[in-house]
Amino acid sequence: MSISIQNLHFQYENNHPIFNGCSLSIHQGELVAILGLSGSGKSTLLRLIAGLEKPTSGTIIMNEMTLSSSNIFVDPSKRQIGMVFQDYALFPHLSVYENIAFGLFKLKKNEKEPIVNDMLQTVGLLDKKDYYPHELSGGQQQRVALARSLVANPKVLLLDEPFSNLDTELRTQIRKDLKTILAERNITGIFATHDLSDAKDIADRMLVLKEGLFLEKSID
Repeated sequence: MSISIQNLHFQYENNHPIFNGCSLSIHQGELVAILGLSGSGKSTLLRLIAGLEKPTSGTIIMNEMTLSSSNIFVDPSKRQIGMVFQDYALFPHLSVYENIAFGLFKLKKNEKEPIVNDMLQTVGLLDKKDYYPHELSGGQQQRVALARSLVANPKVLLLDEPFSNLDTELRTQIRKDLKTILAERNITGIFATHDLSDAKDIADRMLVLKEGLFLEKSID
């Protein structure tokens, strides 16, 4: 899915504007890194695209479907967008299997099982399906969060600082896994990061968010 953001304005209540008329286009199948300092608006941008925040004004369009405008607001559950949060947001009382299956609540048990098991195989956690989040390493928790976001077959995947809690070796592996999975499924990806090496390693394009504006940055 392509994404078009036009003349976006947004600010939190009693705060300075984060976006003041910026625009952005992302192509189908692209993996785009949004770089910026803490507080620059990276996470807010993802939340606006996902529908977890409403723009003050401006439009957000996915393919030809308007998600947000002056008179339209599509509920997050209907946007076909997956999101992986920085803290993973796993349910501590649910097993790995149950965490991943959570997004398939509309399906019957026998319909869920092959889908979840296939996703567990994809992220290399089939042998951990009965474990609970606290029994997993940081890298394994990240894989569960990624699997949970992908199991509902989103058209767009948003990731907020997806590698920040991983050691160097795990970062390298998770980056590689993420790029491979998105490419195989032709999913458009946007990830927020403050780490230039994350962006250079896997992004097709890098954008720096500064003072509410997007500045193109060379991958080289």
